[in-house]
Amino acid sequence: RLVKKSAEILGDVLEEWVHGEIEPTAQDDSEATYCWQKDISKENAEIDWESMEPEYIERMVRAFIPWPIAWTEWNGKRVKLFDVDLVKFKNDRGAGDLFIDNDDLLFATKDSNTCIKVNKLQIEGKTKMEAEEFVNGFRDKL
Repeated sequence: RLVKKSAEILGDVLEEWVHGEIEPTAQDDSEATYCWQKDISKENAEIDWESMEPEYIERMVRAFIPWPIAWTEWNGKRVKLFDVDLVKFKNDRGAGDLFIDNDDLLFATKDSNTCIKVNKLQIEGKTKMEAEEFVNGFRDKL
């Protein structure tokens, strides 16, 4: 959406800039924030189901694309999460438990009313896959 909006106003903004109608404003560096990629390690991307809020986990998955990719352990293998959604789902499972409900692949969270629905993932040693493929191939292990 941002690209589309930017394209719509770019011509007018450039014309105003060329004619000196736009007054530049210097950024206050003391107010600036940044994240240097080297400050983030793979260990920072590990999901701690016991302590992290569901909303934090969902945002973490989005933030760590394309690197370092949020991950968790399942059956002794690292599982990278590429696309997830928050869903309201009352359950009594332990935080971090992976289960299937109506063909949806879900992780229980510390909030017994909210789960993380997995849409796209990658199991260590396998290629990236849609959750549906995982459910079809690993249903008997859940």
